[in-house]
Amino acid sequence: MRRQAEPVLLFALGQAARPRIPLAGFLRVKPGPDRLRNGRFAGSGRMSRMTRTRIKICGVRDVATAQAAVAAGADAVGLVLVAGSPRCINVDQAKEIAAALPAIVEPVGLFVAESPSRVLAAAKHVGLRTVQLHGDERPEHVQQLKDLRVIKAIGFAPASALQAIDPWRSQSPNLVALLWDAPAADAAACPGGSGQRFNWDEVARLESNGALDGLPPRILAGGLTPQNVGRAIATVRPYAVDVS
Repeated sequence: MRRQAEPVLLFALGQAARPRIPLAGFLRVKPGPDRLRNGRFAGSGRMSRMTRTRIKICGVRDVATAQAAVAAGADAVGLVLVAGSPRCINVDQAKEIAAALPAIVEPVGLFVAESPSRVLAAAKHVGLRTVQLHGDERPEHVQQLKDLRVIKAIGFAPASALQAIDPWRSQSPNLVALLWDAPAADAAACPGGSGQRFNWDEVARLESNGALDGLPPRILAGGLTPQNVGRAIATVRPYAVDVS
């Protein structure tokens, strides 16, 4: 975790001074018709007045860093299980970190273009209930992970945004969120995310004209810093932010 992650955490948590409601609690709930309002899960896709922005710290590689993230207020901890990523860890390391987390903090395993069978095997070994897919996976892939809760990452480029998100309108029962990130110019060189910010105002525009109705709750990632995370939250109003 970079040195900036903890200030980002504390700033984001300060956006709503309320008792912590863990990301794990949200991930246990699948929005049903009675809980949708204008295509959005009340208090999730866009943050309601009764909730705050949740925080996920990704790229944690050891127990000490995980514990520091928990102490700073993280709701979820991301474990990168992607060969070639600078933050990659193996399943035994991930298992040790997951076992050290308190029950209110959710471990999330990150995978890129991995077969469902390998994702399921790794999740079972580590003890994961939630995984994040950061490759070119399709809804059929998510459906094969029916025993897991799935966060699907979407590379947000204004010219192709609707094309990228349309396949996810018919939600799989276990798809609990879409993570919005900047598309990587070279996915092979940047597996698991670009680390760059994208046009948040374009997301707000799509939201205002109803283009995002019916989609799962949003997690915002990509280029978040102590200097810009406040504006990001105010603009996009995500359910959660993801900081590496």
